[in-house]
Amino acid sequence: ILSSPTGSGKTEIGMILVRGAVAKGKRVGFLCNRINLVGQTSARFFKAGIAHGVIQGQNTSRTYEPVLVASIQTVAKRGMPEVDLLIIDEAHGVAGSKDYRKVISAHKGPVIGLSATPFSKGLGKHYDDLGGALFEQMVIAASIQELIDMGFLVDCDVYAPSQPDLSNVKITAGDYNERELGEAVD
Repeated sequence: ILSSPTGSGKTEIGMILVRGAVAKGKRVGFLCNRINLVGQTSARFFKAGIAHGVIQGQNTSRTYEPVLVASIQTVAKRGMPEVDLLIIDEAHGVAGSKDYRKVISAHKGPVIGLSATPFSKGLGKHYDDLGGALFEQMVIAASIQELIDMGFLVDCDVYAPSQPDLSNVKITAGDYNERELGEAVD
């Protein structure tokens, strides 16, 4: 999994990976978990001159291209065409998704995940259907502080209680109740 903060250019890094694979004659699948991300990624690839097809519901087109930008929902139903490299955007959502695991287990080549939150629950878990963990290694592209120091992100001041009292905040499904948590730390 490739980890980099929000706003750091994970799609740009993904495009470098795509271009490198295509230059070696490889076919690439770029999976997105939301329709709007399929559209954003396709638009970004188009602007960068990366010839690609789209697999997303009724918007499916040009599936013969060397690069496919796809919706996980559509691919889970229809199947993923054979690709040499699979890149997964918003990869922190993979652990809780049987659809992603189904696609990954059917894929025979390398899988690279892109995420700003690589420590999500279940990412390091062993999955029998995959024969191991979802992602074997993590590459940290840059830290938030490095990106602030280089001028790519704006520095910020954070104001928060140092010891919030969470004793009265209910826990549901292993997570704090969002409304009650907000009140406790406000």
